[in-house]
Amino acid sequence: MTHPLRKAAWRFLILGPIWGVVAAGAQTVFHVPGDYSNIQSAINAASSGDTVIVGDGTFTGTNNRDLRIWGKAITVRSAHGPSATTIDCSLLGRGFLVIDGEGQDTVIEGFTIQNCRATGANNGAGIYVNYASPTIRNCLVRFCLSESKGGGLYTYSTNSYAPVRIEGSTFFYNTAWAGGGGVWARNAVIVGSTFSTNQAGQDSTGVPANGGGAYVASSQLHDNLFIGNRARRGGGIAMDGAVTLVNALFQDNSADVFGATTNQGGAAMIDGPDCSVAFATFSGNWASSPPPPGDTYGHTFFLNGWNADIAASILWDANSPEAFAGTGIPNVSLSDVKQASGTYPGSLNMNSNPLFASGPEGGFYLSQVAAGQASTSGCVNWHTAAASTVCPAGPGDLCLDRFTTRTDHVPDSGDADIGFHRGKPLLFRSDFEIGRLSDWSVWSPM
Repeated sequence: MTHPLRKAAWRFLILGPIWGVVAAGAQTVFHVPGDYSNIQSAINAASSGDTVIVGDGTFTGTNNRDLRIWGKAITVRSAHGPSATTIDCSLLGRGFLVIDGEGQDTVIEGFTIQNCRATGANNGAGIYVNYASPTIRNCLVRFCLSESKGGGLYTYSTNSYAPVRIEGSTFFYNTAWAGGGGVWARNAVIVGSTFSTNQAGQDSTGVPANGGGAYVASSQLHDNLFIGNRARRGGGIAMDGAVTLVNALFQDNSADVFGATTNQGGAAMIDGPDCSVAFATFSGNWASSPPPPGDTYGHTFFLNGWNADIAASILWDANSPEAFAGTGIPNVSLSDVKQASGTYPGSLNMNSNPLFASGPEGGFYLSQVAAGQASTSGCVNWHTAAASTVCPAGPGDLCLDRFTTRTDHVPDSGDADIGFHRGKPLLFRSDFEIGRLSDWSVWSPM
């Protein structure tokens, strides 16, 4: 008999074509403010293969926002990471515009990008990408507002382009009125990134907006965190077709926009075909739908007419068992789904307390006697494929035997444990560690 992980979810793990980043040798290095007084002047002087290094400090003003790359295969990076170098738009424009067909060898790396704004129908406040394929690495994008889509970042291209790569970045406290509070992306690879306290929609109107943390289509996501995001539909994420999501934590996201009569999918909304989720953990997510009080529309998932495959995951939201809602059908296997009684329909599912434990990187490790806890979670070695063969980015990349569910950070071995695994590779670890804001009374969309 075909193993259910291979039958229902193997496509999560082999993610199609792997687009390579061409590493052009640096020809000239331009320093800001050493060689040029502002960032745009240094970019204008650079040629493909060059590097622009921006020193410590906060950069404001006309030539330090709305930064255009002009199609060049260059690296624009900070000298000492996002904790040292900030691009502040002062709510007068965007951070970067990548709109001239750039490829993955155009790299934006190591900045805090903040207080950016896209007005009217313009998308993408922090970073705007259109028909281009840059690499965005180790950036913190925060306090940005789009009056349309993509508060922190907006990217759109067709599959004839290499995907935009977003690596090791954090999207924090961004707002988009029309969807994708942190990120709105079509044709992207998002890896090792954190989406925290972003919002899609406006409290004052209740207008539908999808994807508080992210709105994604035709994209691949692995090793990401979605914490405390908020939207009308899909508090953590909205997936609009051809999306694979592997190894993720969804914590305390909500579909809860004041003034809206139906809020759907506290953690996620499925709004298109061919969406797959594997090795994810969901806890504390919720959806509210007043009136009447208590009427819920999928604390974890809302399937808006589309089916989805969910495998090797833990769905343990505090307000369950209303995990799923909508007219689509979730095909669930190898998962721990909280129910009032019995187990959720599907192959090798269970309804057992996952015994979460706290460790060096926070909560949602799995209790294991071998790591010093009193009991071992039933989610450990739960009938999955060998951890060494479960590779979120495809064969040959880092596999789950390089990650862990143990508080002592011993890597996973044997059959892969189900749910989220910690231990992002150092390349994709953001310099910025944030604490989630839980008091929504301080939230005031700009």
